[in-house]
Amino acid sequence: MSNKQPTYSEVWETLNHLNLSTLSDKKGNFTYLSWTEAWLTMMTHYPNVQYDFLPETHEDNKTVMCHCIVNIGSLERTMWLPVMDYKNNSVINPTTKQIQDARMRCLVKCFAMFGLGSYIYRGEDLPDPKKDIDEEQAKVPVSETKKYLDGDISPKSQAEKIKHLWPEKWVNDDDFPKWVNNQFAEKLSSNLKKLSDWRDILIEKNATLAVARLDVILTQKGITL
Repeated sequence: MSNKQPTYSEVWETLNHLNLSTLSDKKGNFTYLSWTEAWLTMMTHYPNVQYDFLPETHEDNKTVMCHCIVNIGSLERTMWLPVMDYKNNSVINPTTKQIQDARMRCLVKCFAMFGLGSYIYRGEDLPDPKKDIDEEQAKVPVSETKKYLDGDISPKSQAEKIKHLWPEKWVNDDDFPKWVNNQFAEKLSSNLKKLSDWRDILIEKNATLAVARLDVILTQKGITL
């Protein structure tokens, strides 16, 4: 392994092309990559990889969000994951064992931001907001873009509201990641603030899959928000 600091694109190309089918497990409708297999794989390719867990966020609805940071040299990715049960529903008042398990799942998800097993998160390993009543009732932190969604400005429809953030229009949430995927990285890099605002909007709309697809596309293009 070279001592040269790899780029985000080089790490993605290395990890995203690994076949992990023999290392992952199927539990119910979801596919999981165990943290031990994920860590062994990361150490094999990038032995200087490091990780850390930030303090958990305890929400008003008594659910808990875990946070993780992964570094490969100077490259850094962050990720978050709620403490969930076997149906991927948020757990009320989770135990320390459930929090610990969620931490390690969050770590694996953060590895996926570098490319490791990213295909696992293309819909099948993500929580379904429609099934998670408690998650829908949780209060989402207010961002600067929330005023566009709450009607603090005059446009009649949400489609008109979001035009204030980006001139192009699309029909549904999945159209935005597709649009981003078709743009040159240089154009996207010069509009990081708008990209970040749009990502916040998708989060506020609970468009979890669209956010995941957007993150994968940005990672492939070597763009960090």
